[in-house]
Parts: sequence; C-alpha cells; structure tokens
Amino acid sequence: MVTDGALHVLDLNEVVPGSDAGLSLQQARLADLEARRRRPSQLVIALALIGLMLAAEILRVAHIDITQVLEAAPIPEEDPAVVTAVVAVIATVSAGLTLLTAALGVAAWRGHPRGRIALMATLVLGIVTDMAQVSSLGVRQATLGLVVTSALQVLALLALSGRQVHEWERARKEERLAGRASAQGDRAAVRLGS
Repeated sequence: MVTDGALHVLDLNEVVPGSDAGLSLQQARLADLEARRRRPSQLVIALALIGLMLAAEILRVAHIDITQVLEAAPIPEEDPAVVTAVVAVIATVSAGLTLLTAALGVAAWRGHPRGRIALMATLVLGIVTDMAQVSSLGVRQATLGLVVTSALQVLALLALSGRQVHEWERARKEERLAGRASAQGDRAAVRLGS
C-alpha cells in the first residue's frame, strides 16, 4: 500500500473483535484523539507574546522615576503628595490590569472561549490606551517600552483570533459539556439505585 506518510496504515483483514490485533486500531484512535487535543501553535505563540508584553510592562513601570513625574506635573504648585497619590492610583490600576490579563491568559490556555474573548477585548483596550497616550504626548515622546508593548499586543491579538484557536476551544467546550452530562447521568443513576 502506498501513502504519503501522513496517515496511519492499519491492516484490518485480520482484526478479530476482542483480540490483541484490535489493540493497534484502538491505539491509533487514541493517538488521533490526543493530536486533536493539542493546543494550536497560534495559542501558544499568543500567550508567549502576552508573557513578553507583561514583562515589558513591568519593566516599563519599574523604571518610572517619581521625581520626573513631579517635575512634569501639569500644575507646578500642585502638592507633591497629591501627585504621588495619583501616580500610586495609576500604578495600582495598571498592576490590576496586568493581573487581569494574566488571569485571562490562563483561562484561554485552559480552553475557555469567554476567557479568550475577554483577553482579546483587554488587548484591544490596551492598544487603544497606548495609542491615545502616544497621540496625547506626541510621537517623539513615545517610549520604546510603549511601542514594544503595543506591538506585542497587536501580534497577540492576531494570533488569538486564528481559526484553529477557535476550533480548539469549541472542541474543549464540547468535551467539558459531555463530561458534565455523563457526571449528571452517573449521579441520576446512583439516585435511582439507592
């Protein structure tokens, strides 16, 4: 038999139900099922990009010098404590969004469609926020960290929107629903039996 090498070749002429020969067919089916369960490369790439984006964001926030912020305050006679409090609030919100992005990344990794959609919405919000910051400060004031995080967000958004990621999540959802249905059926059988 001549094939292109991509398919399993099984000799079914000598397969007898219940014998060891049927074991190779069962192993081939399990191998196919396991291959369908693998995460698509787009999802792995997107989450790696999100990890890089989070690292770049943490580095960018860690290098903020409070004295420069105080000098660049819009009202020079503003109380430094108030400006410091505002910067602390902004840093807290930024840290919260970073943690939210990480949590949504974990949900997408586990195959939850709503997690992926919320992650995509968070990335879009991050891109819009970064570009609003660039437009308000001017292109010459855009930092390298801002440009890098924006680029990583765009690439991650493109990778997450791939068809293979959507199909993989749909298959995971069907598995979860089938597992729940069988668990409910088992509980109903136990109730009837007792």
